[in-house]
Amino acid sequence: MSALRLLTLLSLTIFCGEFAIMFALDYLRIENEVVTNIVDATALIVIVFPALYFLVLKTILNKNADLTDAQRQLLAAKQELEQRIEERTNEIAVTNRELKETVARLNIRRAETARLSEMVNFFQACRDLDEALGLAQSQWQSMFPGLSGTFFLMKASHNLLEKKISWGRAFDLEPCHLPDECWALRRGKPHKTGGADGMASCRHLPSAEKSFRHICLPLSAHGEILGTLCLHIPETVEGRHDTGDRRNGDREAFYTAVAESLALAISNLRLRETLRYQAIRDPLTGLFNRRYLLETLDRELHRAAVRDQHLTMAMLDMDHFKRFNDTYGHAAGDAVLSRFGIILREWKRGEDIVARYGGEEFAIVLLDMSADKAFERLDSLRKIIETTAIEYYGQLLPPLTISGGISVYPLHAVNRDDLISIADAALYDAKRNGRNRISVALETSGLVHMVDKAQDIASSSAPTRAA
Repeated sequence: MSALRLLTLLSLTIFCGEFAIMFALDYLRIENEVVTNIVDATALIVIVFPALYFLVLKTILNKNADLTDAQRQLLAAKQELEQRIEERTNEIAVTNRELKETVARLNIRRAETARLSEMVNFFQACRDLDEALGLAQSQWQSMFPGLSGTFFLMKASHNLLEKKISWGRAFDLEPCHLPDECWALRRGKPHKTGGADGMASCRHLPSAEKSFRHICLPLSAHGEILGTLCLHIPETVEGRHDTGDRRNGDREAFYTAVAESLALAISNLRLRETLRYQAIRDPLTGLFNRRYLLETLDRELHRAAVRDQHLTMAMLDMDHFKRFNDTYGHAAGDAVLSRFGIILREWKRGEDIVARYGGEEFAIVLLDMSADKAFERLDSLRKIIETTAIEYYGQLLPPLTISGGISVYPLHAVNRDDLISIADAALYDAKRNGRNRISVALETSGLVHMVDKAQDIASSSAPTRAA
């Protein structure tokens, strides 16, 4: 009810009440003014008070009651809102904590990915498998703190795995084991043993180490099994990782990525080595080919010039090699070449360069060796060849002999082509003088003459036959 309406009703009530009192007093004819005033005031109170009660006070009381109900509702709403705010705050806190953990894991994963990428780049720059494995050993010690590990490489026969590198704690592991002794190789996926997993244990792992968990990771690339990476994880480290910055799944995924990177590196290095072998090696004899000889000879001549050393160039040719092909077939000739290659590989020093120059002609570079010493070594090789029995499918082939020519840097020439030409001329001089001998080119008065330094072995050699 509005205030104007209340004021109007109250005024009307007082007016009516006062009018009725005045009428009553006139009717009663009370002469005493004091009594009249008392009766007037009393009657006015009796009339106005109920009006005030019903018109004003009751309305106020009703409104107060309504306000009390509203306060209770507001209080309940406030409590409910505070509860919701508290729940939401807790949810936000949990979400914030999870986000921080996720960010921490992502930062660790980013750092590990960068470290893994750097390791892969190093693998790509490695020259051979031994260098790559040495790099992997040093990298893994820092990438897996607190962990130990062992890497087994599959041998070329694919029937045995050989322990190549290890780090951390030294476990009593066999140096070799069979492929079927590892569950990871048999199943083709990572295999965990130890701890509370209760999985079957690989036979090549230590069974007495109860305080360690072991993860075997198979290494394969392009469908070929290359080996296994075995990680040995102490339970203390495992528990720290579980409650710390990464989960088991993330960690095992990282281990797998590391194993895959090594597998690809091994596969690429083997492929690179195969291609390099095919590019510089003769497939029949296993010796270097002509291309490698020419490239290497330039380098060695420069090195000899810097060090002021001698370098001996020798050209060898098999005597009457055509008869092996004509009499016994080309397969027999290939067998003779293969056997000759084996003899040369066993005879040469580590720093010597031996190459098949073409057909039955071979070239040998003897580093830091004078003409006299080179003659002695090559003549000893000639005697070895002469006394070597060569069989072809159980049939003993005729004795093989060789002739050779020697030129020396810087005595005879200072460049590659001249050095080879002079040695080749000395070789043909040995052929003309009866074969089965070594000739050395000597420089006299600026002219190169071919002088036979071999002893006269014509009487002890087989009869001379046309090549």
